[in-house]
Amino acid sequence: MYKITKSRVDDMLGILDLLLSVDGDSDNLKPEEFLVARDSNNNLLGCGRLKHYNDQCIELASIAVYPEHRKIGVASNIIQNLVESTKEKIYLICYKPLIPFFEK
Repeated sequence: MYKITKSRVDDMLGILDLLLSVDGDSDNLKPEEFLVARDSNNNLLGCGRLKHYNDQCIELASIAVYPEHRKIGVASNIIQNLVESTKEKIYLICYKPLIPFFEK
């Protein structure tokens, strides 16, 4: 079991480590943009954010889950919570092999 929460400043090192391990978007990390998934022992399972660009657009970005926690809905739940957290239009830029995942 896991829960989705807003990230904290002290989460940022773990988020950076996760993003670097999966070659994710680690530019301009801001804790207030992230949601994280944690297990019952408070271990980081995954993360995602709505990355703001000069208040003109928002990108769904930095979606990452440790390999041992994939295929149980962690990324989907993070994305759903991010999408539900704003009424603004959200943009997505991703590698072609990832398109089927985001089409769900």
